[in-house]
Amino acid sequence: MNDVSVILIRQASETGVLYGSVRNKDISDALDAAGYKINRAQVKITEPVKTLGIHAVKVELHPEVSIDVSVNVALSQEEALVQAGKEPNTEEVTNQEA
Repeated sequence: MNDVSVILIRQASETGVLYGSVRNKDISDALDAAGYKINRAQVKITEPVKTLGIHAVKVELHPEVSIDVSVNVALSQEEALVQAGKEPNTEEVTNQEA
């Protein structure tokens, strides 16, 4: 599970503040969709995720083993790719939305 990242599409104000926050269940669901079976209790959010951008979140796989997961919170798939430093590609975006 090295370099794991997930994209969460959320609504936000013009200043980038989310209308609500990202919860540990949102992250565990996104990881599950990516093929990783993670219980929401394993996701440890130290500071609430309330803004657009890329956030590091710790996931405890075992009491002595944890990893950092990159959570990319964006308004759209295209914006998420730009935030991650990738060139938006319509084929790639279409595949992620399917």
